[in-house]
Amino acid sequence: MALNTLGCGRYSAQLWTRGGGSLVFDRLPVTNVTWGRVLDDTSQASVDLAGLGRTQKCFEAIRDAEPGQHELAVIRDGAAVWQGPVFSKEAQGTSGGYDARDLSLWWDHRRLPVDREFLDTDLATIFETLADDSMLEDTSPNITVVSSPTGITGTRKYLAGQHLIAGVQLRELANNGVDFTFVGRDALVGGTSIDAEPIVLLQDRHLASIPKTSRGFPVGNRVGMAGAGGGEGPDPIFGEARDEASIATYGLLDDVQSQESVRDDASAAAQARSTLAIGSVPVTVLSDVVLDSSAPVLIEQLVPGALVGCAFTSSGIEVAGVFRLSKVDVKGAGGNESVTLTLEPVGT
Repeated sequence: MALNTLGCGRYSAQLWTRGGGSLVFDRLPVTNVTWGRVLDDTSQASVDLAGLGRTQKCFEAIRDAEPGQHELAVIRDGAAVWQGPVFSKEAQGTSGGYDARDLSLWWDHRRLPVDREFLDTDLATIFETLADDSMLEDTSPNITVVSSPTGITGTRKYLAGQHLIAGVQLRELANNGVDFTFVGRDALVGGTSIDAEPIVLLQDRHLASIPKTSRGFPVGNRVGMAGAGGGEGPDPIFGEARDEASIATYGLLDDVQSQESVRDDASAAAQARSTLAIGSVPVTVLSDVVLDSSAPVLIEQLVPGALVGCAFTSSGIEVAGVFRLSKVDVKGAGGNESVTLTLEPVGT
């Protein structure tokens, strides 16, 4: 395998106690491996063990590992590329396997136990504080939040007496200008992109097949965003953004949205600008971008939120520009691997 290329990974699996405290089973032989990374959501992974009847270790791994108590780690070429709590397990005869979720699963099962009030605070700071608060009563998942400022501020209030589920509140923030994704034990939290420069320039020769390209009608070039209350009342929450160049080219296209989760004018304006950025011109989305093993990118670089340069001429719709990586789907074992990307406009 050439240096600094994707390669074609070979896989095994490990089982750890919750929080990665101790290794229980190492180098488990696997087939039908799937795993991924996704922006602003919970990613999944699954593995089938090579055969319960052929190795006592595999049989014991299925028997002894329990959802919630143990974590699955997917190992590619000797390095962990994904890990998270076992969500379910199954076995039939000499076959068995695991289905797992990344560590954001815990946020959906934790309350916010501390009163918090934020005034004009960067959304990434609010996110990190709430995520840390959700682990205060039981730190065993061992999550590390790594945040960077978004430049978008908001005003929020959370009361322990409201018994709020952390995951719901964190996704509200994700809807309004802060992004998150998990890489191992780290929750990466920040703005619209993880890297300021594209991690790679992908061309047709780096792909295993022709990608699917779609481009649609502009959503709107004058965007209004109404917050809690739908923009009604004596002091409505409302933000607006407009693109004069787009209006001159495509005509005036109004798009007015209402989101109960938008709770202040600054967030409403930020949401309007974000919607405008991806909707004022025809939007191009790339899916089924299957990488060849010769692609000049390492698996460690394929983190949702990273910027990717694309120059494709193989399809009827030519593509040239910078996109944001929103999803990575990986399947394969035994040297037979497929890595598929979904790419969206920057600013989505």
